[in-house]
Amino acid sequence: MNRKELINRIYELDCISTKADATKVLDKVIDEIITSVKAGEKVTLGEKFGSFVAATQKAKSGKVNGVAYTSAEKQVIRFRPSAVLKRFMAE
Repeated sequence: MNRKELINRIYELDCISTKADATKVLDKVIDEIITSVKAGEKVTLGEKFGSFVAATQKAKSGKVNGVAYTSAEKQVIRFRPSAVLKRFMAE
């Protein structure tokens, strides 16, 4: 499912009057998740889905085609599925 399909599904729930409103809702939810995770908060979307958390990815080094490289440590976002979602996917 892509963004447009998700907006259409939200609109079809009959709780939002226009597709433009559905788009605004989705955009606001995504913005709030990004803002909260960037601030170091854990964002949990119910026990059926999972959580978004900030994590630190360690610096890496290695070789590509014989050329050595090093990447710096950086902040990344991770999704942790809930136990309910893990069980559902395992079925």
